[in-house]
Amino acid sequence: MLRIWTGPCAALALLGAPSLLAADRPLQLMLPPGATVSTPLAVAPQQIRVLELDSQGEQVSISLFDGDHLLRQLTLPENNRLALRGQPGQPLQLRARSEAPAQLNLKIGAALPSPSPAQPAAEQPASPRLRALQTALESGDTDALNTFWQHMTAHGGPLVEPMADGRQRVTFVVRSPAAAGEVRLFWPAPGINSRQLALLPGSDLRYLSIEVPAGTRASYRLASGLPPMNDQPRAVLRQVLQDLAAADPLNPARWQPDPAAPAQSVLSLPGARPYDWHQPRSDVPKGTVQRLRYHSKRLGNQRQLTLYTPAGKQHDALPLLTLFDEQAYTLEVPTPTLLDNLIAAGRIPPMAAVLVGNPDRASRATELPGNPDFADFLAMELLPWLQTRLPISCAAEDRILAGSSFGGLAAAYVAMRHPQRFGKVLSQSGSFWWSPEGEPPQWLVRQYAEHQRLPLRFYLDAGLLEEPGAEGILGSTRALYEVLQGKGYPVDYQEFAGGHDYLLWRDTLVDGLTALTSDSRGASQSRYCCRRLSCSLAR
Repeated sequence: MLRIWTGPCAALALLGAPSLLAADRPLQLMLPPGATVSTPLAVAPQQIRVLELDSQGEQVSISLFDGDHLLRQLTLPENNRLALRGQPGQPLQLRARSEAPAQLNLKIGAALPSPSPAQPAAEQPASPRLRALQTALESGDTDALNTFWQHMTAHGGPLVEPMADGRQRVTFVVRSPAAAGEVRLFWPAPGINSRQLALLPGSDLRYLSIEVPAGTRASYRLASGLPPMNDQPRAVLRQVLQDLAAADPLNPARWQPDPAAPAQSVLSLPGARPYDWHQPRSDVPKGTVQRLRYHSKRLGNQRQLTLYTPAGKQHDALPLLTLFDEQAYTLEVPTPTLLDNLIAAGRIPPMAAVLVGNPDRASRATELPGNPDFADFLAMELLPWLQTRLPISCAAEDRILAGSSFGGLAAAYVAMRHPQRFGKVLSQSGSFWWSPEGEPPQWLVRQYAEHQRLPLRFYLDAGLLEEPGAEGILGSTRALYEVLQGKGYPVDYQEFAGGHDYLLWRDTLVDGLTALTSDSRGASQSRYCCRRLSCSLAR
């Protein structure tokens, strides 16, 4: 391993060949406090590699540059991998900075294969519009393709066509010649990301059609110029799509919650429910937000916390919202802004909040799913510490545990283990399919079925585009809902027209907080959600 030591004060630019980060040649950088350390990356133009980073648990800001142009930013230790595509001209350069002394280990993977020419689709498109275009091309209409692209440029994409059963067929289209390699959709629903866009014969048009419920809203991006990805591990495929996909050039609707990450396109079909609680409002008082690092003696690690207290007079016994995945719920879901707006509008009572970060990516998958040590850390270490810093209520029914995916699973598990400390659960697309290794799916669902009823109240949701089977998020959330109803728990439940998507979760977080703080215990919301459940099950 090549080890680079920097001076105690000045930033160091590593520009010589010995410090070039090449494949399978680990590099170790020692970061003095406040200094910026940089190293070039051996990634040839259009070549794709995956970079692995390890900051030994310390918080390090990483910036990726093409010359003077900033391409990406991320923060360690939560995000520790990055897919890179080489740019023409100057080599890519990585810059690292830490406010505390830190050790940064880097390793860049071997280059992915070069793109292969795409073969024209053997089957006709499902889209009637594209079938008509293909017929025109086959009949020798040389102007048909230009006319199609002119229409798409003027009216925007993707194509949306109604279906006889009330659903909508959405067709994503991209201009990319056969020689350019694969084109894939990065979409928050299962199964889609493993499919590449097909090539319409006799054209440079790539397309992918999916069928979705009316009123669907989702974020998405498109990745072009990819090598064959079906032979790559699933983690590599997802990393490449996550980091290299870009917004749809035909769709002007964009969403960029993180200015340092690629913008995302927004699909919003007729009937999608409008929300604007995430927008800052000049006439709304702002709460106090504090970000800090917290070291857990019980777990032996450290993580980022964000503490929120509402504006206005200080209360002695505020309800407490504990929300997992701190980084996502400050960027993709602007939780402090949501709380400011909801409190000012009287939709929820004034409340404090703690957003709990993950020590790193790997720990998220070990701490959040059914981990008694993590549950005890929250109840017996973090909560008492919060009580010394925030004016929060001592009553369990005033404390909400909340999260999405594994975070939703964690909220329900921790509440079951410590019902005397946490009385409410807010789960967004919870991963209730999860079970310890060797056990059948839905372990926590079975625990609630077998356990005596606890003094807990629930809000659950899941997307209609998520997996409906027993090992899927939609199917397992339905199963938990039915168990909770059978046990007599107060539970609000809804299924939304979307997928595993922070764009939707910023909206359903509003629904969950409103339901769980309502004096009516959410009866009207439950009736509405039951109707949605019956309809979706009937399909």
